[in-house]
Amino acid sequence: MLGRAVHDPHRVESPAGTTAGLGLLPAETWLEPEKVTVRVRARVASTAGLFAGAAGSPLEAYEIHVGRTEVRGQSRPFEVQARRGLAVAEHEGASSHGGTVVGTYLHGLFANDALRRALLVQLAMRRGLAADPRWGTPSDASERYDRLADIVAASCDLGAIGKLVGLDLRRPAVEPSRAR
Repeated sequence: MLGRAVHDPHRVESPAGTTAGLGLLPAETWLEPEKVTVRVRARVASTAGLFAGAAGSPLEAYEIHVGRTEVRGQSRPFEVQARRGLAVAEHEGASSHGGTVVGTYLHGLFANDALRRALLVQLAMRRGLAADPRWGTPSDASERYDRLADIVAASCDLGAIGKLVGLDLRRPAVEPSRAR
């Protein structure tokens, strides 16, 4: 949908054969009946745009799509290196001329520390802000999620919620080192 058009010759998503896209990427997509869901190893191929700071970084992701997309030009931000454990070398995704719009079939990219940091640093620079040195560090996300989980657990009756949905969600004892 980010590209110029979505073609649906098999009427997978719509009775319309072709629908105009948003035109933000130099791409067209053809939907197909079979859904692809596979784990891949990839790398950041782009040396410009939102992910330039992570160029060459390895990625683990899920490739999920129903169809294929043809991209015009050299705006391919990722390279898939292995699919189902077999080596491949395929360009993936599309980015706009200025690199501010990116589309990809790869899901879970922001679990990658280097890619997440590159994006946050690039966005901060565009706003004239200083980057936080903690951005993209493994502890940056996990500590905040642990703290959020502790707050939610302390604020809710997990046992009652569990009963409502048929699960045993008794609150485990909080470790003293994690108590805040």
